[in-house]
Amino acid sequence: MKKYQMTLDDTLVLRGISILIIILHNYIHWFSNVVLENQHVYYPERNKELIDSFLEFDSGLFLDLISHYGHYGVPVFIFQSGYGLVMKYEKKEVSLKFREFMKRHADKLWLLLLPDHACSE
Repeated sequence: MKKYQMTLDDTLVLRGISILIIILHNYIHWFSNVVLENQHVYYPERNKELIDSFLEFDSGLFLDLISHYGHYGVPVFIFQSGYGLVMKYEKKEVSLKFREFMKRHADKLWLLLLPDHACSE
């Protein structure tokens, strides 16, 4: 059996698609006529609405699917990010210390938070 490993381009494409799905998922909720998701609380009527949308098979089906299932883009994005990091650091011949790894990535996150912190005070 042939072993398949995703390439960097594969992971970037999937991450990009995940980001687009997440953005669309949140944007589509502004529309009043789409089927909402069962993300935090389960509402059986939302599943019935989605089934009805399938049966009608109109132009709103794509929006209903993204609205109902778009939140699954988040775990796909996180998985692809983790997979990319594993592939990156498995190929390196020099082992990366945990402290170095955490410092490098924490610095990136703090840089993103600085504008927010500066504006909030």
